[in-house]
Amino acid sequence: MDLNLTGKVALVTGAATGLGYTYAEALAKEGAHVVLTDLDGEGAAKAAQELSQHSQVIGFGLDVASQQDISDGVARTVSELGGIDILVNNAGLARGRWQALSDLAFDEWETLLRVNVASLARLANEVRPHMIAIAASYSGESPLSCISERPGLRPQDNSIRASMTFLSGGASSI
Repeated sequence: MDLNLTGKVALVTGAATGLGYTYAEALAKEGAHVVLTDLDGEGAAKAAQELSQHSQVIGFGLDVASQQDISDGVARTVSELGGIDILVNNAGLARGRWQALSDLAFDEWETLLRVNVASLARLANEVRPHMIAIAASYSGESPLSCISERPGLRPQDNSIRASMTFLSGGASSI
């Protein structure tokens, strides 16, 4: 399948294993330059090495709960690969998913919100200027992508949906 991704730059969070790795692999096989990031920096670097046969791939540690890590990771991506065309906001925590809200320590709840909700908006906001700069060089249809839960949804829609799902599900189990 040719998705016309040759030379595009994709930033994938939570990419050391699982679904994030699968996204990164598919993008690399389509010729995109892929940046794999993960809280497990060694795992991201190892995964990048595995995928380097397909395309230019780098991997490094990134904590999506840290604005500084997000800023540094985006800056590194732009510095090493020249921009960002595709953002795959995949990182997340499942911890506490099926627990009653009353059974979660407040610190755990805050961590879940920072990782599963706030990071989506922070990453999208951080890459937006770089994507706009790339889009300005094209005429016609935008070549940019942001992978979300369903096609056509904006990152903030997913943040809101995740917040509402978490809070309504958690509140109903108190």
